[in-house]
Amino acid sequence: MSAETSVPRPRESGVDISDPALFQGLLAEAPFAFAFLDTAGRFTRVNQSFADVSGLAADEHEGRAVSEALPADLAALVEPAFRRVVEEHRAVANHDQRFRTMSPSGEQRHWSLSFYPIHGEKGSLAGVALFGVDVTERQLTEEELRRSEERYRSVGGVPAATGVDHRAHRRGDRGRSAVARHHRPEP
Repeated sequence: MSAETSVPRPRESGVDISDPALFQGLLAEAPFAFAFLDTAGRFTRVNQSFADVSGLAADEHEGRAVSEALPADLAALVEPAFRRVVEEHRAVANHDQRFRTMSPSGEQRHWSLSFYPIHGEKGSLAGVALFGVDVTERQLTEEELRRSEERYRSVGGVPAATGVDHRAHRRGDRGRSAVARHHRPEP
């Protein structure tokens, strides 16, 4: 069997992924924040979601350094991650890069930022792409769970009314309630 007939060709969608209009549409409509920085750490492109996070109009980022365009707390998060990507040519995407901001509507939002090296045609570093994902719902759920666990612990853990003898677990009587252990079948 020849290699040509054993592997099917990928389906072609008819969409030219190099089309600038497609790229512009993606940046405009995507639910994530995006910024591209050159190797000197200057913004070359951001989408509206990123502009909302930074508080500066999208077109006002272009050509500015991180420290010139971003609030100090966001710049303090972005600059070290950017430098690490430039130095190591590896992504910084371990979800430790979290940032809290206010949305244009006044709601507090939580963002997780990731940074990726972008290489040119000959393999040289062309810049760094920054992606931000709004993790507000997940953050709020985690906070509510943490509060719930604290309330649970503050009332003494498992309520005594369950009928479960927790000492039985340590003795090896797993899965049997105190009632079941003391019940003897009638003759």
